[in-house]
Amino acid sequence: MSADGSGMDPMEWAKFVIRNRDERNYVDAYTVFIREARGENAEAEYSIGLMYARGQGIEKNYPAALSWFEKSYGHGCANAAYFLGKMHLLGMGTSKDPLKAKSYFEAVADQDARAMYELGIMHFTGADLPRDLTESARWIRDAAEAGNAEAQFVLGQYYKAGAGVEKDIPEAVRWLTSAALNRHKGAQILLGNMYRTGDGVGVDIAESDRWYDMADGKSNVKGRDSARV
Repeated sequence: MSADGSGMDPMEWAKFVIRNRDERNYVDAYTVFIREARGENAEAEYSIGLMYARGQGIEKNYPAALSWFEKSYGHGCANAAYFLGKMHLLGMGTSKDPLKAKSYFEAVADQDARAMYELGIMHFTGADLPRDLTESARWIRDAAEAGNAEAQFVLGQYYKAGAGVEKDIPEAVRWLTSAALNRHKGAQILLGNMYRTGDGVGVDIAESDRWYDMADGKSNVKGRDSARV
């Protein structure tokens, strides 16, 4: 039985606590994870890593988070690889090591859209890997097709600019729309701008308003008379 007496599996309850940032129960959740981690439970080790990385109920400690993520990944938790990649990429709890970050991302890229996206961005910036827009677009497309809203937003811009792919405005609009419908505010605003000014699409004030209103969190489409002056 869970610490709150709900009858939930203790691990599931503890994961629910940190996922929903229920501060009142952090201590009890941590206790559950520590107990399970003694038996080399990879999910428990991963969850402790998250708590240290976020400072949930304990002082934020990146070296400790890194250590727990390493244990978790060593015991088979693929989710831990993404965070290990990010920490090595940014130098959190360790020295920056882009190549090690890349190896972690590649290890789980077939199942983690976040890792695909990071590889795409690394190839785009050229700061840590040779700049290769075609390779960047390939990874970004994979992440976009897996449902990653940020990747959909970036891929839409790639098609809009012809970066790493052949310029294709209808395809750009398709991916920007996917991102916008996945609540990506940047995509919503960009679509609003495009329809407002006729940037690659026909001017459509009503459609522009619809995307602007979505970005503003409005459920009803209302005209923006002041913006039409």
